[in-house]
Amino acid sequence: MRPSQPRIWPIIYMRVSLPLKVILALLFSGLALISAAQGSLSLHQLAAIGEVATALAKDWVPSLEKVGAIEVAASEVRIKQYRLILLSDTPEHRVINEAALAKTHAQLRDARRAYEPLISTADERQHYDVFDAAWSRFEQADRDVRRLMEAGQQAEAAKLLIKPEVVALYDNARAALARLVDHDEKAAAQDADRAMTRIDTASAAAITGIGLSLVSALAAAIFGLVYISRPISAMTGAMTRLARGEAATEIPFQHRRDEIGAMAAAVQVFKDNLIRSRQLEAEAEAARQ
Repeated sequence: MRPSQPRIWPIIYMRVSLPLKVILALLFSGLALISAAQGSLSLHQLAAIGEVATALAKDWVPSLEKVGAIEVAASEVRIKQYRLILLSDTPEHRVINEAALAKTHAQLRDARRAYEPLISTADERQHYDVFDAAWSRFEQADRDVRRLMEAGQQAEAAKLLIKPEVVALYDNARAALARLVDHDEKAAAQDADRAMTRIDTASAAAITGIGLSLVSALAAAIFGLVYISRPISAMTGAMTRLARGEAATEIPFQHRRDEIGAMAAAVQVFKDNLIRSRQLEAEAEAARQ
């Protein structure tokens, strides 16, 4: 009785002629390459995410904080100017209000010194230079107001403070600050979006790599079952039947050009020797008769 051969994917048996060790090496090399590619891409994406996170932590977040401090101080300067003009009804009050205004100017200078090293783009530098030019001219008007107050010319100081030119200088400075805030907010948002994009890319790469690894592992398992395990089982069955003396046993897989084919050829030799041995026994018995 001819033993049954595996019928799963019979085309494999017809077309694959590489040695098994080469095929297995290719399969596991593919797994290794997929893992290496996934790891390299993940490391690259993580490095990019780290760069973006560093930029956010060391540049844009501090920049927004310092610009906010400049805005607050600039607003306080204007408030303290009006307090100096309107609430300095006695010399003591004037001294107190002048000290408060000077303190606010000092806070603004400190905030500006902290912000200036963080400027990193041409647009940011341009907006800050516009603010600096407008604020420098506004500070000159502020000094003139304080000199008039020291001289007891409160009415003249009030007129100078509300002159359209002085108000325009303050408004220009505040507008430049608003543009700075908008620039830094957009830059921070763009970096955050890039970080999220990198995270999505890394996640997709990880999922893809896992999927490819699973497919490769499944292919290797199916290949081992269909192309190695079952043929070996069939060869074992054929050799068992030959050992029992069933010379009519069909030896499968002799067409293969790999280790299984070499095993089949060797078993075929045993079969041929068995048949030849029986023929010789029959001829010897006939001679004895």
